[in-house]
Amino acid sequence: MQKAIILQPQPRAWLEGSILRPYVSQHGEHLQRRRYAPNTQRAYLCCIAHFAYWLTQEGYDLEAIGQGAVMRFLSEHLPACACSDPVRRLRHELQAALGLEAGGVVLQYPARNSPSNRS
Repeated sequence: MQKAIILQPQPRAWLEGSILRPYVSQHGEHLQRRRYAPNTQRAYLCCIAHFAYWLTQEGYDLEAIGQGAVMRFLSEHLPACACSDPVRRLRHELQAALGLEAGGVVLQYPARNSPSNRS
């Protein structure tokens, strides 16, 4: 049985108010299947929440999310980040959570990669 990953109210609100909302449980399940420690699961979801908040502020569509968006988030937003706490700002944590090294869950939304979900 999968346990819910507990997040603070702000990161939870960022996720729930973003285009990534339909994928929050998918991210949690992915982290649990990979047997990440509970603190790592929470940290990575908070990283994804920060990215989701930025995507919302920038007006990104789901189809526009890709490695370019992730790199822009890391190289342009992160150095000048003034997002309200609690927020994850460690580049290595964000890179790992967004999956740059492994092709990542964030870059593999069904809306982008599954023919059955294309309109």
